Amino acid sequence: MKRASLIAIILFATVGGGFGQADNRLLLQRPTVSQTQIAFVFAGDLWIVGREGGEAKQLTTGVGIESSPYFSPDGKWIAFTGQYDGNTDVYVYYTPLWSPDSKKIAYRDKRLNIWYVEVEKGAPVKVDTDTYEDPFIFMTPAWSPDSRWIGYAKQLKSHLRAVFVYSLESGKTTRITDGMSDAQHLVFTANRC
Repeated sequence: MKRASLIAIILFATVGGGFGQADNRLLLQRPTVSQTQIAFVFAGDLWIVGREGGEAKQLTTGVGIESSPYFSPDGKWIAFTGQYDGNTDVYVYYTPLWSPDSKKIAYRDKRLNIWYVEVEKGAPVKVDTDTYEDPFIFMTPAWSPDSRWIGYAKQLKSHLRAVFVYSLESGKTTRITDGMSDAQHLVFTANRC
């Protein structure tokens, strides 16, 4: 009798504790935390949200199931397992960079490309591809304050880097440094005139 009562109490606590109440909680699985973001699985897809909270953004969509996300120690990459076409493999998703207007995401992939995606549209747009792979320096995107440009440093054939900007409006890339020195980092500043 004691055992049956204990089972009934456990069932009520885990399943029936909220009878008659609306439950708006979502089942988020496998959270992983970096210094600035939290990644998790919901409905078989990867999602990300800032550690301070806010609206979560979906990173993956489509057929297949993603699971087990983990941030790299520096917080720049998310490794996860994905099941596509019956195979379970490990993938790396470079930590996305949100645009200042929170409507777009820029990211790198393992094939030396920079992409951006408009959250509402969901279709990725390729910005550019780096010339050579460098294990120490990555082609890292930076958003302009008005979210209309993506800047980055790209290797030239000389192996020096030049700074480029990509216009989301025109879809065109422009080199803005001469390539005579190694420009590795780009920072946009707001116009305060």
